[in-house]
Amino acid sequence: MTQAKVFRADDPPVVPTATLFSETAHDKITRSLTVSAAYDFRAHPRNYGIHHTEFCWLVQYHNIGVELRASPRWFLPQNRSGGTDDGSPRLAELTIHSPEPLYEGHEPRTGCSITGGDCYCGGSFAAGARLAEILIADPAGFWSAMEKELSETQTRVLAEKEERRNFS
Repeated sequence: MTQAKVFRADDPPVVPTATLFSETAHDKITRSLTVSAAYDFRAHPRNYGIHHTEFCWLVQYHNIGVELRASPRWFLPQNRSGGTDDGSPRLAELTIHSPEPLYEGHEPRTGCSITGGDCYCGGSFAAGARLAEILIADPAGFWSAMEKELSETQTRVLAEKEERRNFS
């Protein structure tokens, strides 16, 4: 049994993350796979709760990226319920990161490492589930599917930018 970590209220908890794979592929597209550790931060004064291990596949070109986040639902030993799990990904979400708004009224979040600043992001669990199924059934085709999502995102961002320019 590990000792509970003592937190100060103004210290946000840090989740250990490791890059398992990173490469620059064709046309300066980067691909990477990172994993974030499971955690139990309920002892923190702000109670950040518990979370499972999470894998993140990222495809990025300059300051636009798409990432698939998925979890095999691996929790720390003290947080496991003892139920059965078939090992299939849960909570798979595809998230788009763009330096430009994706729709009218889209509000940015700040400090995105993918866009290098303001980020207009949007996520889809349906698209995430579809990509997770590709990863499971056709691992060799997975990166191509992610690059297709990136290409479609780039086209969408450029179209939105052009439409805003035409109406301003």
